[in-house]
Parts: sequence; structure tokens; C-alpha cells
Amino acid sequence: MQKKIEDIKKYWGTAARRKGEASKVETRKGAFPLEYCGTHKDYNLQYLEINALLKYINEGDHIVDIGCGKGYATLYMAWERKISILGVDYSDEMIAVARENLLIVESKLRGNVTFAAGDVMSLSLDEEFDTVITERCLINIPSWRQQKKAIGTISRVVRKGGLLLMLEGSKQGIKKLNQVRLQNGLSEIPVVWHNLFFDDHLLEAYASQFFELMQIDNFCSTYMLISRVLHPALVFPEEPRYEAKINDLAANMPNSGDFGQEKLYVFRKK
Repeated sequence: MQKKIEDIKKYWGTAARRKGEASKVETRKGAFPLEYCGTHKDYNLQYLEINALLKYINEGDHIVDIGCGKGYATLYMAWERKISILGVDYSDEMIAVARENLLIVESKLRGNVTFAAGDVMSLSLDEEFDTVITERCLINIPSWRQQKKAIGTISRVVRKGGLLLMLEGSKQGIKKLNQVRLQNGLSEIPVVWHNLFFDDHLLEAYASQFFELMQIDNFCSTYMLISRVLHPALVFPEEPRYEAKINDLAANMPNSGDFGQEKLYVFRKK
């Protein structure tokens, strides 16, 4: 188990300097002044994640973004909202790149951003936050036992009445998506080796000792049906492309259903 933890950390350390997550991405709205450097290869899905989180973030909020990676989402949120946000990641390499990105855009941000190295398994923060964000962070913890420990650790840095925004992979979500893929002659999407998705019911039951579940936001359901079922089926036997025009259109479609392999679990601290 320890070797797997170290392997996952090494993987993300190597990914910090990797280029070309998307082959060509136009800056959204021609406004956000940082070239796309999100950790998601699917840039449309990364933007859907950020917009899902922004729905629950208010002006003036004091926030910590745990597992911030290269800081793209952290910085984007501070560009959209006048907030104070701390980005934390256990990869020194990721934090180094995040700080470089901050220097590029700091003068254009509405909010205040700082970055620091830190591990969710041994979080040493001496303050409480209005909102704690995890964006595909906790799925990189290789066992349910350790994921539970991380949630308990996080609960100590959320103020009473504050929010935990867990944007993570869902076992139920990817199962439903894969059922639709199989019905349309496509193979199942595997969960990558370094991810452990959450069981919605087990997560709610465990987190209930610290939090009240306010909502499960299936923010990417429509997008996943189009980008992971319709688009691959239309281009088969060619490989689907993240930058295909149909995916750009799908990202702007009204959302419906619960077919997303990612979900935003919105918890309020008791």
C-alpha cells in the first residue's frame, strides 16, 4: 500500500511539467489570462468542474483548495470571485508550477491566492475555512480506510456551517455511464490505476458524522453522455478527440440526468 501511495505521488510530480494535456485550447471568453494548464486532459470537463464549484463560492469566502495541482482551477476561481484562497498540494513540483502561474496572472485576479505544500493525510492548518475544496484529490488515495481518514482530517478545518465541496469520481456514476456505452457497442471506460472512486452511499454514511449532505450535483451528466457515448459512437472506429467540436458544444448544453463519472458532493459542517 505504501508503495502505491509513493507511486501515485511520483506520477503527479512527473505530471507537473508535462505539456499538452489538450492539443489546442482557446482561452475561454478570450479573457482568463493563463494558458490552459489544468491537470485534466479533457479541458471542457475541467471548465465544467470549475463552474460547478463556483456555484457554491461567494464573494469574500476564505477557502482552501486541497490537491490544487498546478493551480489552474484555484487561480480561475480567484479571477471570477473576490475570495481569499489557499492552494495546497502534496507534490512540491506541482506547487512550484502553481507559484509560477500565480506570478503570470496575480495582477489580474479579483481574489488573493497563496500556494503551499501539504498532504491531506496529515493536514497542518491552524485555521478554519468557510469552504474546503477537493477536486479529483481524494480519489488519488488508494484505500477507503485512508479516504475516510482524509475526510476526518478535512472536517477539522471547515468552520461550523461551512462547506466541503468534494468534486470526485463516483462508482455509481461511471457504472451508469458504462452501461450506456455497452448498449451502444462501446467498451467500458476503466478507472485509471491511481484512482479509487467513491461509493455514493458509503460516502454519505461516513461523512454524516461531520457533515450534512446538502446536494449531489451531477454537473457533467449531459457532457459525459455526448463526449463519452455519442461522439465515440459517431467516429468509430476512429479515436474520439477531446478537442472535437461536438465536445465544445456539449459543454454548453443544459445538464440532465446522473451519468457523470464525476460528481460534486456538497456537504455542510454540522
